[in-house]
Amino acid sequence: MPNHLHGIVILSPEWTKAGLSPAPTPLSEVVRALKSFSAREINRLRNSPGVPVWQRNYYDHVMRDDEDLNRIREYILDNPANWGKDENNPESWK
Repeated sequence: MPNHLHGIVILSPEWTKAGLSPAPTPLSEVVRALKSFSAREINRLRNSPGVPVWQRNYYDHVMRDDEDLNRIREYILDNPANWGKDENNPESWK
C-alpha cells in the first residue's frame, strides 16, 4: 500500500535456547529502529531532514496459531487490491 505497510515479525524463544546473544529485542524496539532508520534515509533522499515520516503508534497483533498466521498472510497479500477503495487514496476522491 502506498500509505502504510504490513509485516510479520517473529520473536522466537528459540533464539535464547540456541545460546544466541544478545537476547531477542522487544517488538517496540524493532519498530522504533525500523521507523528511525527508514525515516532518516527517506528524509536524506528527499533532502528534508527532520520531517516526520511515520505516525506515532503502530498496530500489533499476536498470532497464536498457524490459522491466524495464514489469515494475516492472506490479508497482507490481498490488501493492495483494496487501494482503489481506500479513503486515503486521492484517486478515490474523484
